[in-house]
Amino acid sequence: MALFDSLLAWLVSVVGVATGAAYIPQALRIWKRRSSDDVSILTYALFLGGQIVYLVYGIRIRQWPLIVGMGANIVGSVAVIFSALRFRASTISAPPHSSTPIDEGREPRADGDRTG
Repeated sequence: MALFDSLLAWLVSVVGVATGAAYIPQALRIWKRRSSDDVSILTYALFLGGQIVYLVYGIRIRQWPLIVGMGANIVGSVAVIFSALRFRASTISAPPHSSTPIDEGREPRADGDRTG
């Protein structure tokens, strides 16, 4: 049974780190697109809250696999939240951009064409 417990502890650590790494694609996508409009910060904040509870529990019961796994998940959640806040703030403060002809001072002609 000791061998099973050791393997299970190792597996919990590996899965914890893997699920923490699962946040990286979302954070990279935010940085690549320079936008986090389609990311729910509340969802990631709730995940983070649960992960902190599990981390504290792991520390309290001195379970290294749980501590390692939740530590990796917290890093991932914080990366997404930080990225989302970084680019959400820049999107909000940026002036609206439009390049339609009417915005350039051209009135539509009688036939509806705005060129010229």
